[in-house]
Amino acid sequence: ICPADTAIVAVVNVIPTLSFIGSNAPLCSGNNLVLNSTFGPTGGTYNWTGPLNYTGVGQVVTVPAVPTTGTGTYSVSETLNGCTSDTATIYVVVDSTPATPSAANNSPVCQGDTLQFTSSDITPGVSYSWSGPGGYTSSLQDPSITNVPTSADGTYTVTVTLVSGGLACTNSAFTNVSITPTPSFTPTSNSPVCTGDTLFLHANGAAGSSYTWTGPYYYYAYSLASDPSIANTTIENAGVYTVTALLNGCTTSEFDTVVINTTPLPPFISWLTYCQYYPAPPLMATGTGITWYLSDTANAPGSAVPPVPQTTLVGSTFYYATQTVNGCMSVEDSIQVTVNPTPTVTVTPVDTGVCPHSTFTITATDTPGIAYYRWYPGLYLSDSTTASVTVNPETNVTYSVVASNQFGCADTATSNVIVYPAALITLGDSVTLYPGDTYTMSPTTNCTSFLWFPPAGLSNNLISDPTVAPLLSTEYYLFGTTDNGCSTEDSINIYLSDVSGIRLPNAFTPGSGANGQYMVNKNGIVTLKYFRIFNRWGQKMFETADINQGWDGTFDGKPQPMAVYVYEVEGVTNEGRDVVLKGNLTLLR
Repeated sequence: ICPADTAIVAVVNVIPTLSFIGSNAPLCSGNNLVLNSTFGPTGGTYNWTGPLNYTGVGQVVTVPAVPTTGTGTYSVSETLNGCTSDTATIYVVVDSTPATPSAANNSPVCQGDTLQFTSSDITPGVSYSWSGPGGYTSSLQDPSITNVPTSADGTYTVTVTLVSGGLACTNSAFTNVSITPTPSFTPTSNSPVCTGDTLFLHANGAAGSSYTWTGPYYYYAYSLASDPSIANTTIENAGVYTVTALLNGCTTSEFDTVVINTTPLPPFISWLTYCQYYPAPPLMATGTGITWYLSDTANAPGSAVPPVPQTTLVGSTFYYATQTVNGCMSVEDSIQVTVNPTPTVTVTPVDTGVCPHSTFTITATDTPGIAYYRWYPGLYLSDSTTASVTVNPETNVTYSVVASNQFGCADTATSNVIVYPAALITLGDSVTLYPGDTYTMSPTTNCTSFLWFPPAGLSNNLISDPTVAPLLSTEYYLFGTTDNGCSTEDSINIYLSDVSGIRLPNAFTPGSGANGQYMVNKNGIVTLKYFRIFNRWGQKMFETADINQGWDGTFDGKPQPMAVYVYEVEGVTNEGRDVVLKGNLTLLR
């Protein structure tokens, strides 16, 4: 039997067509390989195969941590409605990723030390790159950071890179760095100091540190305290001191320069000795920056003004002085000022007046203890080295006596000696009196009181100029005394003549003093008969019978010329004797 006809529906499905296939290759081993493909129509199943028996399903598949042996051809096909497409392939290159490097450092290190990094990798041909805090980078395998700061503390990364097939593959490792801060401080001292003082060293800061000090003259000090000291310093202690602070295993060294100035010796001062009441000058000392003290007690006030020693009181006084050089003061030195007593001397008489050739005594009277006397000047003195001296002065003199005691202290006193003018009397040698004449004494003298001897024949024997009319020829003595008591004497002989007479001079000057008239000079009592004067021609110029009248050198009221004239005179003495004289006279003008 033949079956009946059956209707059959035949479905013909379309074979998918490959549209696109791709990957993220090339890539470094260890990374994920991503494969993708796009076909149409959609809705089919994608089957992948590849090296190392890889299989995968999906339009996009991932091969995790693909090794370098994952390099090769990867295939994919799509099955849709029972129909499978042609197979599509892609060649994938997987380059080698270097092994994870080792990363290490030498921390913890101290601030300022060298931080050393180390790294290695089993992969040959790799390059290294470091990065870290503060933008740190280095391309060295084992870099270092010298004088490392505390800011270098943190995590550092080392990256190794391998270039093969044109792709640079990297791997990284990490290492942590710890930087310990070093102690921070400032060393100081009380420098400059003076020799003999205490030097104080100080490290300011870095609490909790221990300190080691080294310095000149083999100095070494270790202490948890920061302030060692050196007592009784010498010049050898000057120089550079190094202090090292240790804190948390880290050290810092700093320096301080110490100046030691030499303490000067005391100033040079001489001990002094003065006499009482001597005007002492200010004290002196040889040195620099002298300071004076009135006491050696502690904290006694000082002054740059030198004291002036007092010399009113006898005894010893101490003064003190220091000198300062470069800020260093010496110890005090003392100066002893001794005041010895000064004698007091007086003289008797202080002022005296004497007559020439007088002799008297000047005596010095003084306080006890006088050892030496000296009189100045030595003129007219009997001795110049005794307390009492005999003086026979001739001129005014001021005598000074210096009286010295056993300490050499002296006092001076003076005596003024005034020598009065000598008494003076000059009488002349003799005078002749003629009968009837008297004579008035006229001595040249500076005396003020007088005594004549003998008094006989004198009008007054107590005045200087008595009138004398002795009965006999007599030698008279005049004793005179000045207002100052100086006395002298002189004598004059008064002779008596029995014969009277007349006499005339041989010249005269008209109108000039005692000789202003030409007159007859009489000796005794004479009566004048005539007195005539003629010129050389015989003309009478003058005539008189008055013995007290003379010619004044004129004629008819006119002065006559200088010339030689002739006189003639006749007179009668009281004895009745006739006297006639003729001669020449010269008129002078």
